[in-house]
Amino acid sequence: MNCTRRRFLYSTALIAGSAGCQQSGTDFASTPSTDTVAPTDGSTPNSTDRFGTSTQTGSVVKTADSGTKTAANAVSSYTGETIPHLPHASVTAAPPTGQRVQPSAAQPVLSGSDVTDYGDVEYVADPFLFVESGEWHMFFEILNSDREPDAPIGHATSPDGLTWTYDQVVLEKQYHTSFPLVWKYKGSYYMCPPTGQKVELYKADRFPTDWTHIGNAIDVDYYPHDPTFIRYDGRWWLFTDRGNEQVMIYHSTDLEREGWTPHERNPVVTDRRDAARQGGRPIVHDGRLFLYFQDLVENYGDAVRCCEVTELSPSTYTDREVAGSPVLEEFGTGWANNGMHTFDPWWRGPEKGWRCAVDGVRAQESLDDQWTIGIIDLPPV
Repeated sequence: MNCTRRRFLYSTALIAGSAGCQQSGTDFASTPSTDTVAPTDGSTPNSTDRFGTSTQTGSVVKTADSGTKTAANAVSSYTGETIPHLPHASVTAAPPTGQRVQPSAAQPVLSGSDVTDYGDVEYVADPFLFVESGEWHMFFEILNSDREPDAPIGHATSPDGLTWTYDQVVLEKQYHTSFPLVWKYKGSYYMCPPTGQKVELYKADRFPTDWTHIGNAIDVDYYPHDPTFIRYDGRWWLFTDRGNEQVMIYHSTDLEREGWTPHERNPVVTDRRDAARQGGRPIVHDGRLFLYFQDLVENYGDAVRCCEVTELSPSTYTDREVAGSPVLEEFGTGWANNGMHTFDPWWRGPEKGWRCAVDGVRAQESLDDQWTIGIIDLPPV
């Protein structure tokens, strides 16, 4: 995130060098599901834009229309757990893809003034939830531009996901970090708050407050913003971006291994500033993988779009924007009237639906007009 201004920086050099939410991370949850979608036959289809127009992109493969290959056309083959299990919902529920999301219903629950242990904090952003044993945890970026480092990871707790109490800074590096995706795998807790040109993996010594750096999934020659992780079809996948307009994918059979394998067709999507940079927790619903992307066409934080991944293997990738997208966009005259850019949905059951963490920014007339974290409830369908 841009620390002091929301106006998007088009210069590649400025984008690469800026701090704040320009660097990001990952989030997830626990138990295994029973559905995954296998890669299809490995062929390389032409790409299409979201309006169904076919475009030839060489090594780039993207689809965004409703008529291209879908998960239903893929050969179903369960070869391993899908991680996270939560926020996965039952197959009878509709995933939160935008058709029923009313951003104006989101209520602010946490702001920079709630942080008590990091000086005069300007904003909080990039919220990711983790729910276990009836307790709700939230991990998020804290920004104080007068401190060094200017951005650590904070933690808050809640008994219900609605009323939140700030806890403490739980991860402070020597440099800026953000986008703290948290998940659990084989009894261990992981976090991926990136910095610079590395996607770093952290493991909890004592959840949720003590974390140790155990290695780097990737260390590349560009800035991989806001990476997300998911275990899908027996393999770990890392989704990130390059230059805010190219989708980059890496994969590994071992979560804790360093130097993950790049996708054979990286960048798998190019020239897509409205849906390349990750904007929230990936979810799998009824064997279908959904990714949330930030729309950065005009301004940083314009909206969050939802795409279904319709084909995924080490050598193939296609996706399409779903009906109802964008999921989030600016609304009203209050705390989120100038943009929203993170979306983390958690399924609470067939009678309760989805509880989602979001963030938003006001139109910035002063440095006080900064990012705030909110909660929105989506009823089940």
